[in-house]
Amino acid sequence: MAGRGGLTIADIDIYGVVAYAGEAGIDLGPYANLSAWMKRVEALPGFNAPGFLPRESREAA
Repeated sequence: MAGRGGLTIADIDIYGVVAYAGEAGIDLGPYANLSAWMKRVEALPGFNAPGFLPRESREAA
């Protein structure tokens, strides 16, 4: 999350891709900073991972 301004459109875009890394067989374990960033995003008020993408978008991905 860039600076003190909070979540940016880039954060939202990249989270939407990285959240499915496990399903693509990509291990994010070696990327501690990425995992920490994902936890910060997930800790934001109103975050809802299962509802992050509409079902149709998840199936198309």
